[in-house]
Amino acid sequence: MHGKSLNYFRILIWVHQL
Repeated sequence: MHGKSLNYFRILIWVHQL
């Protein structure tokens, strides 16, 4: 559960960095 939330946030940041 915790890892999933972190993964989602990480993807959001990755998309923003693009």
